[in-house]
Amino acid sequence: MDKKTERITLWLPDELKIDLMHLAAGGDRKLSEYIGTVLFCHVYGHRALQESGCEGAGSGDSPR
Repeated sequence: MDKKTERITLWLPDELKIDLMHLAAGGDRKLSEYIGTVLFCHVYGHRALQESGCEGAGSGDSPR
C-alpha cells in the first residue's frame, strides 16, 4: 500500500464507531488502520468486480 499522506474527518454514529472499534480490536489493529483496510477492500474489490463484468457491480446495489 502507498504511503498515507491524506487525512479524512469522518462523522459516525456512536453505535457504528463502537462496532468498528470491536472489529479492529478483534484483529489487533488500530481503528484507523481497520477502517483503511475496509475501504481499500471495498474500493478495489468493487472495481475488480466491475472490470470482470459481474452483474450489478456498477449499480450501487448492496449484496444480499
